[in-house]
Amino acid sequence: MISYAWCGACRKMSGSTGPLPPGLILSDPWRELDRAAWEEFDVSLPKLFSKLDRLWEDGVLPQGISWTQQ
Repeated sequence: MISYAWCGACRKMSGSTGPLPPGLILSDPWRELDRAAWEEFDVSLPKLFSKLDRLWEDGVLPQGISWTQQ
């Protein structure tokens, strides 16, 4: 699991990685994003932030998170 937090006002971000906890269900609006688009975001943080801002403004973000009983 990769998580990012960003601030649209100051344009700063933080990220972390770790295993997906058992029972955690995430809605992933970027699940269908093609590899070329991901690679473009890797080399251009301004493009990444612009995309995140659009997803937020369109109501796609924040992600939905839920837990299931294991």
